[in-house]
Amino acid sequence: DGKYLAACRGADVIALTDWTLYPHMTAVWKMLQTEVFPKLEHRPRFFIDLVDPSSRSAEDILDMTRILRGFEPAGPVTLGLNGNEANILCRLHDLPPVAADSAPEETLAQAFALRDILGISRVVIHWTRFAVSASAGGGVMQTGPYCANPKKSTGAGDRFNAGYCLGLAHHLDDANSLVLGCAVSGFFVRNARSATHQELVAFLRQWAAGTL
Repeated sequence: DGKYLAACRGADVIALTDWTLYPHMTAVWKMLQTEVFPKLEHRPRFFIDLVDPSSRSAEDILDMTRILRGFEPAGPVTLGLNGNEANILCRLHDLPPVAADSAPEETLAQAFALRDILGISRVVIHWTRFAVSASAGGGVMQTGPYCANPKKSTGAGDRFNAGYCLGLAHHLDDANSLVLGCAVSGFFVRNARSATHQELVAFLRQWAAGTL
């Protein structure tokens, strides 16, 4: 009925999420690539969050990864992954996995390798203690505001993605988008809820001052 296209025409960021949960989502993405997104007059930023794909077959995952580059003609694509999701994609593409306690530089190299194979603009990978971004503009590593005793951890990755997308919507660079992602997630694990705008600003200031 045209409502989705109209919404996309007014969007700075288009997030495509939960691929794992829907068995026909790859086909839906193909339809969007051919019937909807070519009609956009602007170039929105695309953010893709798979959700843990371990329940899907290798064939399904590989089929999905092959079409990610199909969004690029409509706008730059960022694939957001946690460390475990990144390792799943790496194993399927004959790339070595990276351990959670490895140096951030290893995860950054992993992000660049995935970016090259997938043919997309950017790959972002986040672990509990840090996050990285690999794009044509270079690599960025950001140490997070680690919380040793979180009130809640389930959902922290979703908050990271939300913060990162906030950065995309405001046309921030990779470094500042990572900072926002880490801050939104960092507030969440300490408070078991999402921050308001004012609380996020205060959290960023406390983090910068080293007073968290």
